[in-house]
Amino acid sequence: MKHTEEWDWPPTRRRSRRFYRTIDYYQPSGWSSPGVRKAVDIYWGVTVFTIKALIAIPLALMVVGAVWMLWTLIRL
Repeated sequence: MKHTEEWDWPPTRRRSRRFYRTIDYYQPSGWSSPGVRKAVDIYWGVTVFTIKALIAIPLALMVVGAVWMLWTLIRL
């Protein structure tokens, strides 16, 4: 942590950035090119969606099963 002087108040807010966007200068090719950034955004979007779906589908099936079981118990 840097040593702050008394005239450095209030401290500046730093926003976290994604790990593949840590380079601020433009490079026409390489890991910080616009095409690679777009591809990484699409990859992470698909990955996060897949993980969410793998979690949500069994939970939805559990809810349907619980409602069915409750309906069966009420009808008895």
